[in-house]
Amino acid sequence: MAISDHSTTSKEPCLSCSHGRTTSTRARASSPGWTISAITRHLSQDRRTIRAYLTGRQAGVSAPAGPDLFAPFIDYCRARLSEDPHVWAMTPFDEVTALSYDRVYSSFTRQLRARNLRPQCEPRPGQGRPAGVIDHPPGEETHWDCVELPDRPAA
Repeated sequence: MAISDHSTTSKEPCLSCSHGRTTSTRARASSPGWTISAITRHLSQDRRTIRAYLTGRQAGVSAPAGPDLFAPFIDYCRARLSEDPHVWAMTPFDEVTALSYDRVYSSFTRQLRARNLRPQCEPRPGQGRPAGVIDHPPGEETHWDCVELPDRPAA
């Protein structure tokens, strides 16, 4: 089922069925003889979904479970992570825990990611893995000498 912004009447949402017909949900509901079951069969959708659209509620979206407990710490986390973008999340977690944040670390990091609080870092030039370059003619083997240490243990 697809929802589009256009409709045949006003700005009502449209449901489109699998065989290409587009119908205005309120027009269907107000036309005589169309029950929720008939609309369900016509659009090949679940009855609860159709009922949700007819009552003006968006299907599949639930209300928040409660107040946002992370909201008081958003500004602090944004400032802290802007100050040092490379800090591990455990450091600001310890700091906001001391400021009365009472959720677990995984909830804290989920909130940081969901709200994009960590600024994007630019890669530092020359900060890759250390690599040793050994000059040798191309295509030839490189000879590695082993270091023989005195007093090595017997095998």
